[in-house]
Amino acid sequence: MKPFEQLSPLGRGRRMRPMAHQILAEYGIRDATLNQITEASNTIYRVTTSDQRRYVLRIVSPKSCHGPEEIRSETQWLCALADQTDIGIPARIPEYWPDLTA
Repeated sequence: MKPFEQLSPLGRGRRMRPMAHQILAEYGIRDATLNQITEASNTIYRVTTSDQRRYVLRIVSPKSCHGPEEIRSETQWLCALADQTDIGIPARIPEYWPDLTA
């Protein structure tokens, strides 16, 4: 098996799918379809459940330049955009996402 860092962005996303499904299952989301949106310092998937609920799952690498402060700031920004605009921002779902806005 090729080392993770030698895989293409698509290959890294494919390798991470089982972990993504495991994460979703921990929050009660099963039988979901994952479509990879991007893979760089984050891997982002569009998640569609069997009953057509849609989510975005972002997995941040432990070696990423994004630390807790940056993630908290991004979360606050997304929440503010979702609350104050109608441009379709995927907002955090409190029961599924740890409270990073504190």
